[in-house]
Amino acid sequence: MKPTISLAQLEQLRRNAKRLARDKCIPLHEAQARIAADCGYRNWSQLVRGGDSAKVPTRVPAASSIDARTRHYLHGDQSETDVAQYFCVMCDQMALAEHFFDGMHDREKSVERYLRSALNFEVWSPAELRNLRRPGNPTNVLSEDVAAYHEARVAKEASRSPFNRWILLQINRDEPIGDLARDVKSDRDFPVSEASLEELIDYLSSQGAVDGAIRAMRDAHAEFLKCGPQVG
Repeated sequence: MKPTISLAQLEQLRRNAKRLARDKCIPLHEAQARIAADCGYRNWSQLVRGGDSAKVPTRVPAASSIDARTRHYLHGDQSETDVAQYFCVMCDQMALAEHFFDGMHDREKSVERYLRSALNFEVWSPAELRNLRRPGNPTNVLSEDVAAYHEARVAKEASRSPFNRWILLQINRDEPIGDLARDVKSDRDFPVSEASLEELIDYLSSQGAVDGAIRAMRDAHAEFLKCGPQVG
């Protein structure tokens, strides 16, 4: 028979799981699974339901209707037990919606964190997903930001100048032009739609570029004018 867990004990177990995750450098869900097993439960969700039952008596559903797998939350996913809370991967805890927009986390990086975790979840093997579940279309507090992010990426790609497209093809060159190409690719603020050599050099200068980078830009632009029309 499983031990009865009070709400106070449940809160303590939540803190214990967070401490275990930090001490052992393991994911929080794994720490929660260990805590649940130590308490005689199959998984953390079952333990939480046991604790919640101390607060609000509910009809026990048929065993066949219970999905015993642990709910997996991506960054920004809404809590299944409290619709006012959303999971913050960066803080490894549930938080109110305003937490994601109050400046504590960079909003673009927050969206990118969600996209990375969503991609990782999609490529996990069946073995890795055996004890995890996530609804097909869960509510996520970042959904509007994610849509805007994708739209901005599409617009930025469409605005790239022929020179910008050409320079990005040079990233594997082991010479100054290749170094410049790699810098251009990694610079989020680089004016991708700009094709004027003068404007490009002005931008580099405003960023404190060294003389070598300026020369590389002049050489790259001259090479582009020579062969650019043949580049797709």
